[in-house]
Amino acid sequence: MKKALVDIVVSIFIVLVIAAAGELLFPNDDINTNMLITIASLAAAVFFLALRYDTIISAHNVCLSDIGIAIIVGILSNIPFVPISTESFVPYVSYNSSGKFIFVLCIFILLPISEEIYFRGLLYKIISKYFGICASGIITVFVFTLAHIGQEGIIIVALSGIMYTWLTYRAGNAIPAILAHSTHNLVWFIAATLKT
Repeated sequence: MKKALVDIVVSIFIVLVIAAAGELLFPNDDINTNMLITIASLAAAVFFLALRYDTIISAHNVCLSDIGIAIIVGILSNIPFVPISTESFVPYVSYNSSGKFIFVLCIFILLPISEEIYFRGLLYKIISKYFGICASGIITVFVFTLAHIGQEGIIIVALSGIMYTWLTYRAGNAIPAILAHSTHNLVWFIAATLKT
């Protein structure tokens, strides 16, 4: 258990150090740069934990009901955002086509995959082995929410984290959480596009 706690703290430290280094190396407010730094830091933490544990996402036991529920959760998790805030959408409008491509790639694919593999695919599963499912869910949602401090709708982030954790628990893997997260981002993107 002590090894798992140390490994989790080290993985969080890896995320923080790489994110801080990215901010120092690329000190601008470009959302694409920030998303790519986040993805790189999560990838490094996933790599660190994956080397130490055999718990990683798998597609076994994913059924159509899990996929359907994930899509519904992704859509419904946007309801508290109505009316949609477009504050974090503003940079997208000013990007050229390659900037828009990077934004869309990050927001729909890379961020949901990297966040859900780290938080639900690894962190949740490792913690649940030692502290049980309930404590693991609470800790995972807390760390997920902390990672999003400073973003608009932090309560929605926490509620989404709870739903994504439940989906992972229900399916036994992080695939539905990835799908729900991507769906959530897609609905927000469409609503923000229509509003601007």
